[in-house]
Amino acid sequence: MTRSQTGGQVTSRLTLGNITLDQTTFELSSPAGSFRLANKEYQMMELLLRNPRQLIPTERFLERIWGYDSEVELSVVWVYISYLRKKLAALQADIQIKAKRNAGYSLEVSVQPMLSCTGDEKAIRQLISILLDNALKYSPQGGKLALKLEKQGRGALLTVSNTTAQPMERDKLSHLFDRFYRTDQSRSSQTGGYGLGLSIARSIVLAHKGKIRAESPDGTSLSVAVTLPG
Repeated sequence: MTRSQTGGQVTSRLTLGNITLDQTTFELSSPAGSFRLANKEYQMMELLLRNPRQLIPTERFLERIWGYDSEVELSVVWVYISYLRKKLAALQADIQIKAKRNAGYSLEVSVQPMLSCTGDEKAIRQLISILLDNALKYSPQGGKLALKLEKQGRGALLTVSNTTAQPMERDKLSHLFDRFYRTDQSRSSQTGGYGLGLSIARSIVLAHKGKIRAESPDGTSLSVAVTLPG
């Protein structure tokens, strides 16, 4: 935590990676922009930033933010975590919130420093948001999600992975980027299929002369890998 004094006022900030949380204004910011967090979003983000790389049980979020006597269900924590994940993605954060099945959430730095690529900033932000939204949507509650960004040759390799609620068939992976693709009837009835998201992601990648592919090494997880030129 850092403190700065301006005009007689002391401002407290929490910083991890390229993300800063202003404890006075509730503003979450990075070099890419900023968001003013709602009260409960702020409390959750503060707890995560004060305990980097530590596993925080879901019950601790409930007790700290909603109180011991609250009748709020555990799933509400997942909803607020998803809000924070989307904001971190939009801010191009080099930190991410990870989940451990039936345990809780932890915040980890997972981006290689000094990376760059040339392209449309707004489109790249949209690409990252789509991949994270897709991973969150198709991972079971409490499942594991991961984002990794690293250098590959002269460009960058972005990988977004998640455990899946249902087994993945490897011969169908290439179709995930088709418009409104449905892997099976049970999935379509529950989630509405993969929709336009991954199809739009592929269009963004191709417009940047990059490559995108889906992999499932063990049949129980999905990884979408994007290679972008430098």
